[in-house]
Amino acid sequence: RKRQVSAGNIPVPSVIFRERFHMFQALTEETMAQQKLGFVGLGLMGLAMATRLVKTGRTLVIHNRTKSKGDSLLAAGARWGSSPAEVAQQSEIVFSMLSTPDVLKEIAIGPRGIMMGLSKEGIHVDCSTVSPMVTKHLEQEYASSGRVFLHCPVLGSVPQATDGSLLLLVGEVPEAIERVEPVLKEFGLKIWKFTHAED
Repeated sequence: RKRQVSAGNIPVPSVIFRERFHMFQALTEETMAQQKLGFVGLGLMGLAMATRLVKTGRTLVIHNRTKSKGDSLLAAGARWGSSPAEVAQQSEIVFSMLSTPDVLKEIAIGPRGIMMGLSKEGIHVDCSTVSPMVTKHLEQEYASSGRVFLHCPVLGSVPQATDGSLLLLVGEVPEAIERVEPVLKEFGLKIWKFTHAED
């Protein structure tokens, strides 16, 4: 005897798609919430970029020379790190936006710097504007310790950082770029990748 199937029992493709989309969205949100990020340097640009990260629900640890600049982030759920190294100890990926090459070098490889606190295979993504010479030096220092330094300067100002429309130019390390790209897309959807940051 043939089984009769009514139209009401046949799943509608749009309903299936919607259910799968919601399932994927829930998994994505759970993954983001579990991802641990750090941000060092909360000037106008850094604060705008870090604010976008904390709004995604990811765990965010922050540090700045003047702690009060992070008050809005702390109120939104971010955590405070007493040094760049402490931020890195609690993060898988640390972002920085700093004023000068000297400040970057101190924050990155100084005695209480990010590299000192990163776990093996940890990633430091710097969005500051610095010379290729500084970038290459930091890449080598991090690589020698089993960690990754990615230089990712951005084009745009505070309004673009606020609304997530920055243009990003990232020096590609193939093993690392896949891990950081979903986070970079919080800052802007146009991402240019280069084999080396100085190319």
